Amino acid sequence: MEENNDELWELNRSPDPELLTEEIDLLKNAGIWHDLYVPPKTFDLTDVTNQKTEATVLRVKKVDFGKAQSLIQDHYSKVPLPDDHFLHDSTDDELAEIVSNDSEWGLYDVAHAKRMLNERGVDPATVEEKKKLRIETLKKGNPASVPLLAFGWGAALFWWTTALLPGPFLIVGLVCGVGWVVL
Repeated sequence: MEENNDELWELNRSPDPELLTEEIDLLKNAGIWHDLYVPPKTFDLTDVTNQKTEATVLRVKKVDFGKAQSLIQDHYSKVPLPDDHFLHDSTDDELAEIVSNDSEWGLYDVAHAKRMLNERGVDPATVEEKKKLRIETLKKGNPASVPLLAFGWGAALFWWTTALLPGPFLIVGLVCGVGWVVL
């Protein structure tokens, strides 16, 4: 299968496109192609308040993703972290968790978590090991419990048989009901 190098990957997203200008300037100066994308509005029946905020997505080509991510994280690591930022209270293990799950965190947080781990003298091999363990866990998935599977299959079979064979159940129910009334 041929790899598509023109595939676009999400680098960052923000409810306000103005917040992405710093990152866009960095990408322009580095000669990295990028684009801003606003996903189309969707209707969500479960969202009663309908207060979904639109997000602008900053995308780069797949081949440039690692370079763009490193460029922006290097920039953010030089920006001072506010005194009241939650990362100051984080343990080494929590910081390593942020870095190993970098796709679930913003570039700013990951950059500072990396910087803080480096300043605290945490071995980068520990973080890499956490990342490999996470990838292996994701590949394996979570097995379903046997009782839950048995219940699911039983419920599915029960509803299948009652849906396809309502006649016998209806007759048995009427006979039982009439039988109780007669007795």
